[in-house]
Amino acid sequence: MKVHDHRKIHNNIYKGKLNEIEIVEVPNLQFIAAEGIGSRNVYEMHNGDVLWSISRVINRLKDMTKTEMDYKFTLMPLEIIWSQKDLENDEIWSWKAMMQVPDLITEDMFQEAILELEKRKRSVRVPLNLEKHEMGLNMQTIHLGPYHQIQDTIDQFKSYCTMNGYKIKSQFREIYINQPYCNVPEKLQTIVRAEIESTEQI
Repeated sequence: MKVHDHRKIHNNIYKGKLNEIEIVEVPNLQFIAAEGIGSRNVYEMHNGDVLWSISRVINRLKDMTKTEMDYKFTLMPLEIIWSQKDLENDEIWSWKAMMQVPDLITEDMFQEAILELEKRKRSVRVPLNLEKHEMGLNMQTIHLGPYHQIQDTIDQFKSYCTMNGYKIKSQFREIYINQPYCNVPEKLQTIVRAEIESTEQI
């Protein structure tokens, strides 16, 4: 059976260039997502209930699509949109954590997967949603290095926009390409992405 690797299917947005800003068109994509408030800690996210729950449901969906639809797909990387909740307290952030899933997965399949896990006493630990995201024109790069230095890349984005006639329309999205617990901080790769528009069209 063919394995559908969506990193390769969407190669232009999940395989960027290290420390080089690119302008890319991001297609409408579907995600399983969770939202919450807490510290801006990527390590906790990878080791906590959120990623556990999202991965559990997606693995169940993988079994369903493989058996019922002859479609086998791979697990995608964790993506998070961080928003500072309290400007006076940088320890409090709102976040949306998600993983991309194929468009063939329906709301009924998503709900069925959750019910199946409940029957097996493996219930998800956080509320989840199946969402479609429309993203359009974006800028992105691969940040190489510790997570706490990603702000340096965001500052570069802002300078790039000012010099090249773009305006940032959305919160920054971080996509964690490799596992934090399996790599030293200097080797961590994170796609940093934000939706943009030309200031000439405003």
